[in-house]
Amino acid sequence: VEYVLADGEVGVMNKPSAYYQLVPRMSYLPFYLQDVRDHFAPSVPQLGNDAKMWLSYRNVPVKWQLPAGVIYDIIKQGVEEQGTKLIQLTVHFEGFPEDQILQLQHEDELRFFFNHSLKEAACIKFGSAKSIITLSTSDQQDLCEAVRDCHSRFSNYQKIREKIERHAEGQSDKLPVRLFVGTAQDPLDKYKMLLRAARQDLTFGQLLHFVLPKHFPEQHNQSSPMAEAKALLHGVSPLVSCPLKFVAENASNPDF
Repeated sequence: VEYVLADGEVGVMNKPSAYYQLVPRMSYLPFYLQDVRDHFAPSVPQLGNDAKMWLSYRNVPVKWQLPAGVIYDIIKQGVEEQGTKLIQLTVHFEGFPEDQILQLQHEDELRFFFNHSLKEAACIKFGSAKSIITLSTSDQQDLCEAVRDCHSRFSNYQKIREKIERHAEGQSDKLPVRLFVGTAQDPLDKYKMLLRAARQDLTFGQLLHFVLPKHFPEQHNQSSPMAEAKALLHGVSPLVSCPLKFVAENASNPDF
């Protein structure tokens, strides 16, 4: 990610240099924004401690509650722009758009949101969120820290996930699926999020046809990629014949 300070908010003679971060796809941008704030703060002399920092892409506010990889894919739409893999986000400290994005005053709010998302998925997968609700405080903290740093703390996450599954009261035949639907013309402005319970015996293509039949009509050739629209999973387009259960076991996000 490349961060640049909004032109109208530069309070010094020279505009500060851009700030770059490599953010794990499965984590969330707010976990990494303190360093971004510290980098640009000297260039905004009137910045107070209570100033609300927010991000935009092409004048559209970025919703912080989306996983970083989802934001990346929505913006890029799977198309390389002049060979660069960066996305450029603009940093703001003024004019917080309260009617467009949620406020985030503290990381605890992000942790609360993640736990809520996890409970939603657990209700579909296990029939109840009890195994999430009964996690110890230390396990909840370790889980969020693992989401913050997915690479070095993956083993911690895996242990807690196994504990959640062991303590689940049941196992349904459904899988929780979240789809972020938008257009290449307005990638961040008009997308919508869908949460669905899908049968485990479906293929990736059957799922898309079931949820979005207008965009993904039934395919006769189950070994070819979707043609009517483009579906991305962690930046790639799976084959329509890929079993949904395999996708869930090998490519799910931390919130199941």
